[in-house]
Amino acid sequence: MCPRSGVRKAGGLLLVLVVVQSLIYAVCPQPLSPPTHVVVDWYLLTWHSGSGLKHSNENFTVEYQRGPYTPWEHVPYCVRIPGTSCNVSSMAAYGCVNLRVRAERWGLSSKPTEACSQHGESCFPEFSLSAHSGSLTIHLDRNNCMADEYADHAKYQVFFGRKGTKLKFFRDTLSSLTIPNLEAGHHYCVQVRYLVMHEEKGVPSGLKCELVPTGDSSWSAMIGGLVALFILLVMVSPITYIIVFQREKIKKWIQSFFETPEITWLSEHDVLMVSSPAEEHCDVITSLVPQERGTGPDSAHWSYDSAH
Repeated sequence: MCPRSGVRKAGGLLLVLVVVQSLIYAVCPQPLSPPTHVVVDWYLLTWHSGSGLKHSNENFTVEYQRGPYTPWEHVPYCVRIPGTSCNVSSMAAYGCVNLRVRAERWGLSSKPTEACSQHGESCFPEFSLSAHSGSLTIHLDRNNCMADEYADHAKYQVFFGRKGTKLKFFRDTLSSLTIPNLEAGHHYCVQVRYLVMHEEKGVPSGLKCELVPTGDSSWSAMIGGLVALFILLVMVSPITYIIVFQREKIKKWIQSFFETPEITWLSEHDVLMVSSPAEEHCDVITSLVPQERGTGPDSAHWSYDSAH
């Protein structure tokens, strides 16, 4: 009998606690925590319970909005559902829409949480980040369906801030941009959404964060200069040693390529005097006299008189 009476007492106590908790919620309702990590991935919308624990009596409702000035409406088949996901492919018929989720329990509703995209699609912008010394570059691609349809009327709306703080609107842009003058050693986060005709279009992108490196440009330049100086010293030192201490060897080695036969140069006293041959004494012909010795063309001969 004792064990049964103990079980009955425990069951009665549990029932009293449930009733008391219900009365507390009825008299002093506690605000519901809004859903977290609301992400749309290829038209599958998922989220987490804001309370951290899945209550059997906690439901969720998904809403959509066609434009910034139109009312929010319920997404079919996603109203007061107990699960944490919903297929929103039916929204494709309305083009790019905004999506959000709210929690509901005991007639209470939480604040809605707006969805963001997991992957870049026609309604969900895709981008990447690259951090440099003191700056952050946001790479945005103009090759997308939104730009093809609306040309320069389709822009990117950029939200920016340090990690852990609320993002603030930074700028509307058509292409990639760089944010300068950032403090090194801190993470900075960016979120992007489409803007068409000055109206928000589709859901914003997921939050992306990047660490700005601590390297300073002047310090990097000094390091680069020291490295260049070291390389120069390594190259110049052997050359200087060879020129200073091996000069004679280098000189002989170079001269070996230009050796010529030794030439003996004569002085002025050794110059050979070349004289002309002795003059010959010749007779000067003054006249020619033919003399006959016979007949025939060859019978005559010539005689001459000399002056000497």
